[in-house]
Amino acid sequence: SAAAAAAKLLGLNQLQTAMALSLAASNACGLRENFGTMTKPFHAGNASRGGVTAAMLVKRGYLAATTGLEGRFGFMHAFSGGRGEDVNEPLKQLGKAFFLEQPGVNIKKYPCCGSTHTPLDAFFKLTQKKKIDHREVEAVDVMVDFDPPRSLIHSDPHSALEGKFSIQYTIAAALVDGKVGLAQFDDDAQVMRPEIRALVPKIKMKRNPGYEGKPSWVEASNEIRITLKDGTVLAQNEPRTYEGPVIGVTPEGMDLKFRDCASRALPMAKVNESLEILHNLEKQASIDMLMRAVSGA
Repeated sequence: SAAAAAAKLLGLNQLQTAMALSLAASNACGLRENFGTMTKPFHAGNASRGGVTAAMLVKRGYLAATTGLEGRFGFMHAFSGGRGEDVNEPLKQLGKAFFLEQPGVNIKKYPCCGSTHTPLDAFFKLTQKKKIDHREVEAVDVMVDFDPPRSLIHSDPHSALEGKFSIQYTIAAALVDGKVGLAQFDDDAQVMRPEIRALVPKIKMKRNPGYEGKPSWVEASNEIRITLKDGTVLAQNEPRTYEGPVIGVTPEGMDLKFRDCASRALPMAKVNESLEILHNLEKQASIDMLMRAVSGA
């Protein structure tokens, strides 16, 4: 997508655009094995850089195949395990469906893997009904669909980065701290707290049947079940949000996230000033006031 956007902005013709996409396809990949390390966010940045670089190179006369996506040895063939995917299938929705509209822009409520968000929503909704003392927890079952276990690969995390891809740590942090924000991933010591280590083995992730092989955006709901030491079972089901264009977080949630992030660099007075300007951005004659506020001036 970065190559296509850059090709459009650079005014590449049809042949050049095809070569830019082919060149970018040689840069587009990542490994889930690197989830929970510094390399995970590098995947997205490197793919975007590769796409933009591909378009710029072709603009300057660099040559590539024109069938890098659909060709015999192209991206689709290589990444489908050689099954011979129908190269025309993706074209059926071209120009008809736009992900910016549906499912929409997904703003992450919590600073961790998106697959943890619906279970965390379920947990916090449950705690609105009943306060839960983490010391009284006997077991936690997190019911998810097919995709989350492929991303939440760290069941026994020992670093903050691994904690971002661990349902065990994120739920444990929610139980202990009552929130999951930047502070919960400040350093590795957060993950190694004794109260966290006591909870991690009690938290199990299980798949709901019927979603085998389906991506996360078609899942129906997640559920959390907390068994207390006195035998009480507390459960909460949370449906996945489908409505766009901004999903995953409420306006109030966006304010909370902004405050959490901005307070790392700005005094609270400037955080509040910036937020007030953002709430009324359409009324601003220019962005000068916003730039001064977020720069701390």
